[in-house]
Amino acid sequence: IDSSPTWVGPPNAPYPNVWADKYDTTGDPLAENSGQTYANFATTMQSRTNVVYAGANDGLLHGFRSGYFSAPTTYQPATNDGYEIMAYMPGYIVNHIQNATLPAVNYSDPQYGHKFDVDAPPGTGDLFYGGVWHTWLVGGLGPGGNALYVLDITNPGNAGANNFSEGTAASTVIGEWSNSGGTTNLSCVNDSSPTNPCGNNLGSTFGVPQI
Repeated sequence: IDSSPTWVGPPNAPYPNVWADKYDTTGDPLAENSGQTYANFATTMQSRTNVVYAGANDGLLHGFRSGYFSAPTTYQPATNDGYEIMAYMPGYIVNHIQNATLPAVNYSDPQYGHKFDVDAPPGTGDLFYGGVWHTWLVGGLGPGGNALYVLDITNPGNAGANNFSEGTAASTVIGEWSNSGGTTNLSCVNDSSPTNPCGNNLGSTFGVPQI
């Protein structure tokens, strides 16, 4: 209902190839300048599959392919067919979608009633670490729960191909952070409270994450 579709095509952020430290003017080289340049990243990923990502109340974040660009102004529509190349269910949803004590949230129960799940628009962006550039998708659940998840969607495949699979899930899923029933895997600096850790303050996540 509320998870607006998010399109991801070739990298096009206005990042420079050489980074300068405006505070440290001693001339010390930055680690960022010893790895892959953004221009190289953009060239390498020019023809990666365009994907439209959208969350749904079936508990999944879906990714549908939508063609690709063989050159910056040359669109190839042959694989603009909406073929699903990804369906990811956050762990928070896995742990809540089948509940024997609450028939109203159990998909297989005749008493099932509507329940929000992955109901927030995901945000995407490019970031640099480990000497190379990556594209991440960060999403929340909206009214579906108190959780955030992060996926590495750098290379869904070239020219309409699909690199997403169960075999690559470990490298695709960066992490998930949640707060449910007094249990959280979020921690904060200088907060060691055993009874009310700061992660308990994570509520429903409605906004579009920014990278």
